[in-house]
Amino acid sequence: MSTPIWRRYLRLFGTDVAADVDDELQFHLTMRTEELVEEGWAPEEARQEAERLFGNVSAVASECRQLGERRLRTQRRSSFFKELSGDLAFALRMANGRRLLSAVVIVSLALGIGVNIAIFSVIKGVRLDRLPVERANELVLFKWTAQEWPRLFSLHGTLSDTETGGIMSSSFSFSAYRRLAEHQDVLSSVFAFAPIDRLNVNVNGEAVLAEGQVVSGTFFPALGLRPKIGRLIGPGDDRPESAPVVVLSHTFWRRQLHSDPSVLGRTVTINGHPFSVIGIVPRGFDGTLQIGDSPSIYLPLAQVQKVVLRQRVLESANHWFLRVMGRLEPGVDLELARSALAPLLLRTVEEDLGVAPGSDGVLEPSVPQLILLSGARALDERRADMVGALTAALGVTVLVLIIACANAATLLLAGAVARRKEMAVRLSLGAGMSRITRQLITENLILAAAAGVLGFILSLWMSRGMVLLLSSQFDSQLALDVAPDLGVLGFAVLASLLTGISFGIAPALKMSKIQPAEDLRSGDERAGQSKSSLRIGRVLVVGQVALSLILLVVAGLFFQTVTRLASVDPGFS
Repeated sequence: MSTPIWRRYLRLFGTDVAADVDDELQFHLTMRTEELVEEGWAPEEARQEAERLFGNVSAVASECRQLGERRLRTQRRSSFFKELSGDLAFALRMANGRRLLSAVVIVSLALGIGVNIAIFSVIKGVRLDRLPVERANELVLFKWTAQEWPRLFSLHGTLSDTETGGIMSSSFSFSAYRRLAEHQDVLSSVFAFAPIDRLNVNVNGEAVLAEGQVVSGTFFPALGLRPKIGRLIGPGDDRPESAPVVVLSHTFWRRQLHSDPSVLGRTVTINGHPFSVIGIVPRGFDGTLQIGDSPSIYLPLAQVQKVVLRQRVLESANHWFLRVMGRLEPGVDLELARSALAPLLLRTVEEDLGVAPGSDGVLEPSVPQLILLSGARALDERRADMVGALTAALGVTVLVLIIACANAATLLLAGAVARRKEMAVRLSLGAGMSRITRQLITENLILAAAAGVLGFILSLWMSRGMVLLLSSQFDSQLALDVAPDLGVLGFAVLASLLTGISFGIAPALKMSKIQPAEDLRSGDERAGQSKSSLRIGRVLVVGQVALSLILLVVAGLFFQTVTRLASVDPGFS
């Protein structure tokens, strides 16, 4: 039995292990059958006898197919790595042979890749940064929203617009906090806090200005924090008759007191009032305020009147200054908790401010209505603004990287002219265009990989510099985790890979226009450059100029917007 002619042609597209095994077994059976026929056997009987003598044909065929497929995979893998190692070695020799060109391409791409990785790291740190506390996903942040400005009380805190044209805030009165804290069916704990700006702190006879945060007695227990030394503020400290105590941040303790453990029990003066130091918060915890606001001093909420020179804020129903958070009970989601707690806020507004629903039960547009959000990142209004600004900056740096890719493509395109004869010879000797294209891509990926490694190293310094630059806009050092992780490494690899492909397309397209006979017949290395082949270089140059102009306009508008935003008075404290 001979191999069908159609199957022979299929072998042009690669080895068919199953067909080869079947052909080989049929060949042996056919030869044995013919031998038996020559000895006097009938054809049918000879065939049956040949199969009997051979054994289980199906089992042998299955085993042979498995061995053949295993061998084919080994051969293909060996061939792939052999060709790859050859391509890499040749690419390294080419890069070494044109060191100046390679250095210019690598450095320009590294700067573009590095700044993109750095901004991505900072965005990740701002967006994904969570409170360093136990089970942060269980925390909820209290906010309220209204369709019109509630002019019945004074607001101290952030105010933002909603998608429906209303307003939203996270500030509550002390009476609203107490009423919410009494409802423990859906929340295991509720705690309150508020920032205090520019406290005059006298430590060891030295006066310094420090940021503070007043916290309820349930603040530290609800977060599950453990002190570095001493103890933290508890419910027993949050009473008007309790002794005035204070907890210091780890940063303040290290910078102002040089990590002196004997600070416990020492008296510090805050705005002219003595407080006793009882503990130091753990390292890495920078409070629950807006990103960039890291308090140095933590005071009990009951002692706020001693350091705030305003009206009696705790007794005033019109003074909304507290931020409120809580921890969900197991099995309770945000919507269930909001449904249970929303009537409590309405009751507070009705009793304290005299605002009640109409006779038809419809609320006035200015009545605050409770909403609950995830509190894993605490206050997040400023965080969202920073993410938006950094994302816009990332878009600008992507344009820079595109320009760098166009610049690298232009340089490599010029170098490709000198290699036309080389490629023409390789094509004439039987190399396919796909093989040459793969070699060119490998050379480009080598340059992109080197640029990626250098860019990743540069991004380590760039990201820290960006954090310092952002910190200069606030009164404290931003505690952002910009250390590289799998996400950053993945972004770096993807950026390098896309960069290598991007700036390698133009040289590959130019090489695809090579005419071996014409290039080999001509003694000029620049032979074969038609108008169509030169068009690629012109497009790249025009593209670079256009992108540069766009980048200049975008950078100018971005700088002008940031300058205006920095000078805008928000209208509230």
